Amino acid sequence: MQEADIIPGIKVDTGAKNLAGHKDEKVTEGLDGLRDRIAQLALGFLTRFSASVLFATMLVAIYFHLKVNGLEIRPLETASLYALIYFLFAVKGSGLFAVDTGLSRLLTNSEK
Repeated sequence: MQEADIIPGIKVDTGAKNLAGHKDEKVTEGLDGLRDRIAQLALGFLTRFSASVLFATMLVAIYFHLKVNGLEIRPLETASLYALIYFLFAVKGSGLFAVDTGLSRLLTNSEK
């Protein structure tokens, strides 16, 4: 397998597909339920977990772009930008008006 440049492991995406509106660009569809995780991140529910999973997905995308295109900036820039945003959400957590914050307040007040 190594001679054919195949890395054994767990496949986390559904493969490369054509990017809508861009005939030469490919996009990979990530982990199952990726759209649901993005929705959770937008609502602020399970923010750190969702952002961590999305960050890992973007790391895979960055690796994919480096392997295929080298240091070509255009595809690498988008994946890196998203990775940075997801990393910030994973570290910082949800905002003031997020579902996680409300649940945390509710649980903290009920324990007292």
